[in-house]
Amino acid sequence: MVVVFGIDISEDILLKVARIAVIGVGSILIATFLRRLFNRLLGKAPERAVRGVSRVLQLIVYVIGALAILATLDVDVSSVVISLGAASIAVSFALSTLINNLVAGFLIQADGTVRVGDNVSFGGIEGRVVRMRTRAMMVVMKDGGIVFVPNAYFMSNPVVNRGRDTQH
Repeated sequence: MVVVFGIDISEDILLKVARIAVIGVGSILIATFLRRLFNRLLGKAPERAVRGVSRVLQLIVYVIGALAILATLDVDVSSVVISLGAASIAVSFALSTLINNLVAGFLIQADGTVRVGDNVSFGGIEGRVVRMRTRAMMVVMKDGGIVFVPNAYFMSNPVVNRGRDTQH
């Protein structure tokens, strides 16, 4: 027994409190480090998308930290971990197309080979890129029509970039 502020506390409880503090502070430090690293690696990508993905990474680290704290308190977290694993598989299947387009959007913008204002042709589409987002790009066709192209479609086709038209 250890006396803290006049209260007798067992050494086992003090060790658990210390472990919880280390896990909590460690989770915060790891989440902050990952957020900063991710922001630095994808600095050219749109700010809104980087913030969204950074928040998801932080949330994952915090959930892992919370599960570690619960395990330290001798709470059985195996069913929670199994449920989270099953849910993540279901979500990844449901969002696979969206995730594919987001990753393609990051790669397109980080690569910089196509920019807003470039005249491009790919996969039967020919026109001028007027907007680039993380999920899709907007292309104005030669006939004036507007087409929204998912980034994964753009990435999976050979692209001819004719550069910028000085008249626009």
